[in-house]
Amino acid sequence: SFARCLASKNAKMYGLYWCPHCVDQKREFGSAFHYVPYVECASTSDPHELTAECKAAGVKLFPSWQFGSEAPKEGVLSLQELSQKTGCSLP
Repeated sequence: SFARCLASKNAKMYGLYWCPHCVDQKREFGSAFHYVPYVECASTSDPHELTAECKAAGVKLFPSWQFGSEAPKEGVLSLQELSQKTGCSLP
């Protein structure tokens, strides 16, 4: 329910499949991560080239979280921080 709430609050995670910090962030959600709005930023032609969507969002460090129209916030965020930012209740 927490991951679904993040989606309803327009929270979005930008990441790279090869980024260890992104893997850590995903792991915090366990099997519920598939409910989290996630944007893969690694280009399919070059894993170190960013996709157009991530460039347009101004994402440079990973993971980054975006909340609505705010600028992306860089770094791994604890579930508590995500809860505070969105108002979503922790399980």
